[in-house]
Amino acid sequence: KEDQRRLFEDNLFYTPSKKAKFVFEDVRENPLPTSEEFPLIFNTGRGTVGQWHTQTRTREVRFIEDVSIETAYIFMNTKLAEEKNIKENDMIRVNS
Repeated sequence: KEDQRRLFEDNLFYTPSKKAKFVFEDVRENPLPTSEEFPLIFNTGRGTVGQWHTQTRTREVRFIEDVSIETAYIFMNTKLAEEKNIKENDMIRVNS
């Protein structure tokens, strides 16, 4: 709507250069180290909209249902997949 304004819609930010400034935290050490039983660290990554979908505020948004995944998947380093003899679209079990 024309009567609504959006913050930074003009791409001018509250910095001397007027550009956005990204601030990153230091990477923390993993509190759960690997072990012989659990040699890998998995990260959910939050790579898709569907992973954030809890329906608390988006229950009526049709688009969210359209992009939510129905089948779980894992992105894996190709060298690790070869080492574990895992091929694309193989069904695997992950224990944690």
